[in-house]
Formats: sequence, C-alpha cells, structure tokens
Amino acid sequence: TFRSRWMVKSAPNLADEKLTVYDFSMAILLYTFWQLSYCLITEILKKPILDADPNLKTSLRWLSSDSKNGMNKLAKRICTKLHIMELNEEFDSDSLKTKTIFIVSQLLVTVLNMVPVPAIYAHYWVNLVFVLLMFSYTVWNGGNFYIEIFSRRYWKEMEAKE
Repeated sequence: TFRSRWMVKSAPNLADEKLTVYDFSMAILLYTFWQLSYCLITEILKKPILDADPNLKTSLRWLSSDSKNGMNKLAKRICTKLHIMELNEEFDSDSLKTKTIFIVSQLLVTVLNMVPVPAIYAHYWVNLVFVLLMFSYTVWNGGNFYIEIFSRRYWKEMEAKE
C-alpha cells in the first residue's frame, strides 16, 4: 500500500484523504465481530473438543499459560495493580476472569495500535519511517530466531559427538 499510496502517478490522489471516525468505528466493529466469532467457536462450537484435550492450544490458552509473553506480563501487572488479580495469582484459561482480561487487553492493544494510524496515513515521511521500522524489526526478529535455533542445534550436535 505504501507504493500505491505515495509512488504510483496513475493512482487516485490519496494524499488529501483523511481518516474519519467512521473508519475507526468500522475497525472496532470488525474487531468486535472477530472477537465474538472467536468466542463462539472456542466457547460453544469447539468447546467439547477443546475441553477433551487441554493440549490443544488456542490463542487464549497460549497467552494465558506463557508467563514469558509480553501480553501475559503486562496484563498480569496491570490487573495486580488494579486489584483484579492477587499478587501470586496465575491466569486460568478456563476462567471467565481470564477470558475477560484477555478480551479487554486485546481491545486496548487494538485501540492503541490505531492511535498512530492517522499520522502514518497522512504523511509520507512518517509512513516511510514506519515501513522501514517494521521491515527492520521483522528482519531482526527473524535473524535472531534462526541464530538461536541453529546455535542450539549446533551445540546439541557437538554435545552428541563428545
């Protein structure tokens, strides 16, 4: 979209278009539809299957059980400060409290991610910097993943040879 927005001469001039409350309302409406669909699938349609096999991972099970995950840490810290959770309380993916916390957390993350969108959409240089930062982060994250995985495999092979 960066190229079609800023570089294609034959494309309609989108530089003067502004994002409106309607655009953000539609985004929140689509998020709400997605969240309700997720809850319908995991809490009603697939509930017997998920209950029968606790090893099946849903996003809620993964987020609530992975204590190293940033979303888990942040939600726990905020909920502890707001006295929604006890200090040593852990998330339980089957509890209504945990489900509510993560639904609200995801909504807040969605809204916070929408805050810079008007600036990114309206200004070429902000858009360019954003695209470059996302590309750089992706390359860095992917590179770190491969280095970490391949170095572990290498050390396992060396230990196996000894």
